Amino acid sequence: MGAGGAFAQPVKNRISVMVDSSGSMLMTPEIITYTETCTGWNPCSHTSDPPAGQTTCNPCVSDTINFRPSCNGAGSATWDATCRSLYQTCYSNLIGGTCGAVMSVSEGIQTRGDGSAEIPGCDLNGDGVANESRMYQAKEALQDVTATFGEVEFSLWRYTQITGGQTCPTTCASPHECEDHDNNAGTPQVCAIDADRLDDATTAGFEGQCAMFTWTGSPASFSCANCDFANGFDRATCELFDLDRVKTGATSLLNGTSSVSCFPSADPTHRFIRYAGQCTGGEQLVNFPATGFGDNYAQIFEWIDHNQNPFSTTNELRAQGGTPIAASLRNMRAAVLANATADTKTPCRKHQVVFLTDGGESCESVAAAVTAARTFQNMSFTNASGVNVPDYDVPVYVIGFAVCPGGNPNCQTRMDLNQIAAAGGTGQAILVQNQLELQLALAQIVASSVVSERCNNLDDDCDVLVDEDFPGKGTACTVGVGTCQRNGQLVCTGDQLGLQCSATPGTPSAEICNGLDDNCNGLIDDGINCTGCVPQCSQAAGCDVCNNIDEDCDTRIDENFVTQPCGVGTGECNPGMTTCTSGTLSCSGGQGPTMEVCDNQDDDCDGIVDGMTQPC
Repeated sequence: MGAGGAFAQPVKNRISVMVDSSGSMLMTPEIITYTETCTGWNPCSHTSDPPAGQTTCNPCVSDTINFRPSCNGAGSATWDATCRSLYQTCYSNLIGGTCGAVMSVSEGIQTRGDGSAEIPGCDLNGDGVANESRMYQAKEALQDVTATFGEVEFSLWRYTQITGGQTCPTTCASPHECEDHDNNAGTPQVCAIDADRLDDATTAGFEGQCAMFTWTGSPASFSCANCDFANGFDRATCELFDLDRVKTGATSLLNGTSSVSCFPSADPTHRFIRYAGQCTGGEQLVNFPATGFGDNYAQIFEWIDHNQNPFSTTNELRAQGGTPIAASLRNMRAAVLANATADTKTPCRKHQVVFLTDGGESCESVAAAVTAARTFQNMSFTNASGVNVPDYDVPVYVIGFAVCPGGNPNCQTRMDLNQIAAAGGTGQAILVQNQLELQLALAQIVASSVVSERCNNLDDDCDVLVDEDFPGKGTACTVGVGTCQRNGQLVCTGDQLGLQCSATPGTPSAEICNGLDDNCNGLIDDGINCTGCVPQCSQAAGCDVCNNIDEDCDTRIDENFVTQPCGVGTGECNPGMTTCTSGTLSCSGGQGPTMEVCDNQDDDCDGIVDGMTQPC
């Protein structure tokens, strides 16, 4: 028994999983293109009245005229420099890039929630479940993988968020405020974020519904006219991204046929959450298990089970805020290094990072994220056992979830994520478009990290035992038969997955009369004459008949004899079959003739019944 004895246990590798908690995770993975076009004029450069019928040709034209009615060409007013400037500002905010007459952008569809019990959002495909958001699908995939792979250990991360839920009166950390989160005067107010903070002044009853990344559902009565245009671009945003088609009773943008249902059906305007996203980095929600014999699945599941009841004390992963990839990687690197340093099993125990994101860096630069990913390579430290560990690499796997539209698979976001993955030692980002693809990508990464003992004279699974899964190693073995047989020991195969005999069979030779199996086919002196016999014919001729002689000198006698029917079937006689016994041919199994008697039968089988010289 090796050191550790009966308690020797393979060491599990560790995977730190970052789940994107930005607001865009409330979108569908399916990306569509939203296009609004002005024809016959370009609002960026036009100098006269808008053409007839073109005053609402795209959301920014409408927004400009709403904000400055004189831009609609009524009276003596024209589409002047002020109108063009207002249009260009709106265009820059919603589309970016060079001003144009066409407003076109590819993006997911707003779901107005994450499918959880508290902020379910809307069902877009008519299956009765609000399960279309990226956040919902990411949680489902993560539930499956963490529950399936007990051979590794996980820690769970999100982008840094300020957590509310504190009972008021208290000083809430901005942007939280004291809110009646459950619409119940009998319970204390708590620190929470109202979806109303996401958009500007909105018609009462539709608070927060005009924002792109809102978590409040929408009733059938909502329209973009309920959105503000005087203080920002809420109405233009609503019109461009068809937010008025993500409401109860609308025809779904997802498939063009289903009727949208927002939940709860009685009042879908669920406005409050506990978490506010920050651009400051990432935070670990669940650490690795304290011991190799424990697990932390219950703690991880608490964050991804689509339930946060009660509101103030229960945890749940929520989508709110930006995408601080660079800062998050720096935080993860610090935590991984600290964990590896405090571990007595490094460098045998390996670490990996899985970074799930639905978009590119939004808080710093791509270059900063690339630099942060590169720092996971060639780390050096002294572990808790005093072992110096140089050149310790931690692969950073980047999973891009719905980052490119179908018509542009090599979009800039993919190129950016590829750079980060390459710096993290994994080549390129893994792109997925739905829950099943995400689940498969996670499973493949995790499966590749599962430690199993290989046959290589090393302790691969860090349990202080070497090649213990190959118990026959070193025992005696033989290969080959006859004169080719050789003795050896069971040793590791080249692929390190099994055992093979170290010996190599000898080379077969022509068979000779020596009582040995010279040609190594398992037969001794086969195919040759070792008796001094002179062949009268070849074996192929089949001439060895029933005479107790070995005519073909193959050490077998009369082997070509073939049994045949014999005797007669007349009268009381029945035919038999010929047999060969010691070279004597006989007929066996039949009935031959007997002495004729007066019995009304043909006993002597001559064809005459009672054929006697005297009458009976």
